[in-house]
Amino acid sequence: HKRFVKVAGGMWCEGAGQQFLSWTEIYRQKCRDHLRLPDEIMCAAAQVLEALTDRANARENDTAELYDSMHVRRGDFKQQYSWTQLTAEELYSSSEVEFGEGSTLYISTAERDKGFFDLFKKHHDVVSLGKSD
Repeated sequence: HKRFVKVAGGMWCEGAGQQFLSWTEIYRQKCRDHLRLPDEIMCAAAQVLEALTDRANARENDTAELYDSMHVRRGDFKQQYSWTQLTAEELYSSSEVEFGEGSTLYISTAERDKGFFDLFKKHHDVVSLGKSD
């Protein structure tokens, strides 16, 4: 049986290794162990992952049988973090070393101008959810 003692900055767990748990670790454990997304969302996500994997595997030049992905946030940090507002060319040049030429690339974004990613489409098989152009 474990006993927890509340101390400044976290908790001391007596037993099982006598370890100190910071509040950050406690919150992470609670989230990991108790927060769950509804099954419908998990099933939809699994279908998307399966479709991406199948698409990447079907491509002849995608030898790694994987896909790359990136989440591009545009506009919502414009005032607070103006230095994060990259042009398509800056974003591509900073990411091209991470993604193999011709790879399947999933882009998660709320960017309204889908033409913003045309440079990526020239070098990758770009996939995203939502309306296609």
